[in-house]
Amino acid sequence: MQGISTTGLLATISRTGGLALLPRALPEGALVEISFRTRSGDVTSIAELLAPRQGLEGVLQPFRHIALSDQDHVNLVHGIDSLGN
Repeated sequence: MQGISTTGLLATISRTGGLALLPRALPEGALVEISFRTRSGDVTSIAELLAPRQGLEGVLQPFRHIALSDQDHVNLVHGIDSLGN
């Protein structure tokens, strides 16, 4: 199966998931690789997409982290903590 690549903006992030602003909705339940940068370093997560909803400037698509390497988890937690969340 061939993958689909898209870019978007990370609207919200937490230790368990987040919300991405995308140009178009992706299928609910799809497993995707999400990559983003924090102050502590890069994070790559395998995530499950949840039900999208239309936003003002695109589609808001929530996701939940399914798998992170140990280093990605450290970067995620320290990155969130550095924002004061």
